Amino acid sequence: MADFTSFGASTPPKRPAPGGTEPPPSKRLPLQEHNSAAFAQAELIAMQVANRVLIERVEQLHQDNTALTVKQEQLATDSYDERVMWQLKFQEAEKLIARLQVVLKEKEVLSKHERDEMQRLRDHSADMAQHELTLFRRIQSLRAELDATKSAKSTIGQVDIKEVDGEAWTQMQVNRDLVQLEKLRDQRQTFEKEKRDMQHKIFELEASLTIKEDQSIKAVREEMERLQVGSAQHTEDLKAEIKIIRKYNADLEHDRSTLEQKLQAAQQEVQNAQDKISGLEEDLEEQKQLCGAVIKAKEKLARQQQAPQGDPRGKDKLQRTIQILADERDGLAKKVKDMSTGSSSAATWQDAAKANKAAAKKSNEKTRKALETQRDLEVQLQQRDAEIAELKRNPPKKSSKKAVKEAEKQTNAAINAQMAAEGRLESFFQHYDTLHGKNLVLVSKLTAMAQVGGFGNHGSIYRKELEALKGMPLEDLDEYKEQS
Repeated sequence: MADFTSFGASTPPKRPAPGGTEPPPSKRLPLQEHNSAAFAQAELIAMQVANRVLIERVEQLHQDNTALTVKQEQLATDSYDERVMWQLKFQEAEKLIARLQVVLKEKEVLSKHERDEMQRLRDHSADMAQHELTLFRRIQSLRAELDATKSAKSTIGQVDIKEVDGEAWTQMQVNRDLVQLEKLRDQRQTFEKEKRDMQHKIFELEASLTIKEDQSIKAVREEMERLQVGSAQHTEDLKAEIKIIRKYNADLEHDRSTLEQKLQAAQQEVQNAQDKISGLEEDLEEQKQLCGAVIKAKEKLARQQQAPQGDPRGKDKLQRTIQILADERDGLAKKVKDMSTGSSSAATWQDAAKANKAAAKKSNEKTRKALETQRDLEVQLQQRDAEIAELKRNPPKKSSKKAVKEAEKQTNAAINAQMAAEGRLESFFQHYDTLHGKNLVLVSKLTAMAQVGGFGNHGSIYRKELEALKGMPLEDLDEYKEQS
């Protein structure tokens, strides 16, 4: 810039005398060529540096995206391992319940077997009593026959050997029956004793079985209640963890989409930078061609000045050409000076516009956060309204005034917080609108300076950058549309 200023601030050369000649300006045009080439080269280097910075930024965004993906996969793996662990615990609990049910069935089978054995003993005892009764009746009948035989013998008064033998046989048979009856009585006593022992044992077994069944049923019930409570608690914990994981996945997806948008924006910036570099290279090539044409014209002019001056008309023509070239040189020097001053002012205005654009972005971020806060407050307010409506429809039997006042206090606090959020949001919108107006003024000034300076045509990169600095009006913002 200093070279351009010193070049533009230099005093124009004096006009040559009518009869004299001016020395060739061999030192000024190469300086202009050198300064233009240096300026273009500096801009090219700056754009290359910016391009490298953007490429590094794109690589960093790729790395962040990869890290987020790995973290999401790790969370999914941990959640799957935990679910598998709890499924194994539930399977073990189901196996334990199945074993307890098998034990209960075995105890039921054992109790049924003992009852069958007791019934068999009862049936056997009844059979023995019936057999004993039959023998007793037979003995009575035999005794009756014996008495009848004795009475008949006493009536007849005769003794017969056969009758004596029959009486002995009958007596022997009676004795044998008595012995058998005694054996049956002893056997009956033995069976009764065994029956009492068996009944006592059955009673003890039934009492022990009842105690064991009660203990087993109680243990099974306690275990089932514990498993049900643990299952319900674990279900709630899993639901809470699923909600947290879903929220975290949503945040990761949002961050991923944001990073993708930033990546696309960075790629677009890289593309714009490459386009700008291509434009600068074309401008540099055009300036080189123009400088070559100027050098050729200068050499041609020098040759014409060194030629012999024989023809007055050729001399006048040469003087006019020199005058035209001198005027063009002065105009170019003035234009370079104006462009130098305008470019410095344009850079200042452009920096201010970029600062306003950054402030507008911050304002957009604050506006988005304020909208989220307002949505949360609206949800809370709707919940409070629903609770108040529910309490009005179904008032509790014993509702304290303190609880009602506390609910009203919370509702008023939510309403005040919503009003405060709306006020802050309105101030954010006003601040954004003010910044956007200032930004439009700056862009219009930069456009006017570009038009005055003769640079930055309608389709040029500079004009596109100016259009990009305008930003979005307040009415086109999604946050403002949602608010309205």
